[in-house]
Amino acid sequence: MYDKVRLWLPRRRGLPNIAPLLDAATEAVNRTTGEVRVSGRLGNLRVEEKPSGVVVEGSLGKYLNGDNIRPLTRHGAAEAVEKLSDALGVDIGPARVLAVEFGRTYEMSRPPAEYLALLGRLPRMDRIAAACGTLYYRAGSTTDKTRRELAFYDKGAEAGASGNLLRYEMKFAGRLSEQLHAPGLNAAMLTEPPFYGYMVERYKKYYEMIEKTTRGALNMDAIRTPTDAFNALAGLLIGRADPSEVAALVEEIKAGSGFDRLQMSRLRKRINDSQRLAAPSASGVEELGEKVRAAGEE
Repeated sequence: MYDKVRLWLPRRRGLPNIAPLLDAATEAVNRTTGEVRVSGRLGNLRVEEKPSGVVVEGSLGKYLNGDNIRPLTRHGAAEAVEKLSDALGVDIGPARVLAVEFGRTYEMSRPPAEYLALLGRLPRMDRIAAACGTLYYRAGSTTDKTRRELAFYDKGAEAGASGNLLRYEMKFAGRLSEQLHAPGLNAAMLTEPPFYGYMVERYKKYYEMIEKTTRGALNMDAIRTPTDAFNALAGLLIGRADPSEVAALVEEIKAGSGFDRLQMSRLRKRINDSQRLAAPSASGVEELGEKVRAAGEE
């Protein structure tokens, strides 16, 4: 389930000259320092050789399989690392992981945009509905250089492939040893069962933490009083609204009302409770949930 990675292999004795191995190689010289850098391609991977070491960046799945639509299993990732090592003539296993993407593409019964509309708020991350049917969840920190992000998007539209292909992936960059609780994270560790299992579980946990909205009908069996009816109606309309608009209104209430944390928690609970009185269009939520929960079993 790995996709794009960014690897850094420091120069050490015995590291071969890789420039002749690269396609479309170009050379750049720093006029101030005289440092020479060579950049080129190895299949779909971008490779840069510097005096201090080698940077490799790109999709491991596409490097091994020719595309990144098919999921890259743990064993597949090991094959990709081995293939890369053979191609460069050096063991890439010790290379430090600077950035990593982890996810897979799901073949759905309906267009991906319909599923994105069912995904609401995620605690401690900002929900960003971008153009072209893409939904991001990003950590709000701006105090360091780390990046933590979830992305849901129409993979078919991106790759020019047919079918209802929905991609869900998580992306990490910067201080990965801390972010992923893996001191000294390197390319070889990506393929080890403990770390791969950790990534699979974190991937599933993030999805489960996302509040799901629905576009269903009134659940008449749950309505007993006029208050129930009002709450069901409110829940149904909230469920049909754009989640980012609902989140913005809740933040507006928080800013203007002076509610404390407990009061805001009660408000969010009432919103969630009201939506439970609306019979969900469960098929969409359940279909995607089942696929995510089965991820990593290949």
